[in-house]
Amino acid sequence: MKKQAISWILAALACLPLSLSAAVWGSPPQDSQRAHFVVYYFHGKFRCATCLKIERLAGQVVREAFVGPITRGLLDWKAVDVDLPDNKHYATEFELSSPTLIVARFESGTVQEFRKLDRVWQFVDADERKFESYVFEEIDRFISK
Repeated sequence: MKKQAISWILAALACLPLSLSAAVWGSPPQDSQRAHFVVYYFHGKFRCATCLKIERLAGQVVREAFVGPITRGLLDWKAVDVDLPDNKHYATEFELSSPTLIVARFESGTVQEFRKLDRVWQFVDADERKFESYVFEEIDRFISK
């Protein structure tokens, strides 16, 4: 039942007009003084099955568990290919050396702090529930402080 509900929600989101989709999933507001959070999954052009699984599971956790902050414009989910020329700056900005899940806090359009969720690699193939719990708890702790 839960998987069916998730499928319906994802199908509905896919049908959103691009302008609304960009407003919900877009860039942090540049002129806002309030804190804004982005959960990033950074990856390269070539991706293994585990990398794809991390993106899928982490994105699912964010979209399902943080509906309130997303709809209020306080949180975004983004998967970013750092091999694209326009995205190379992320590798330096977030000290990336491999595919990485990060939650970042922005104020006035600038990253104030971020946390790498490195343990996703530990849980992704071992136990999906532990993976989901870890991702949820780390994001929740970060955006709640």
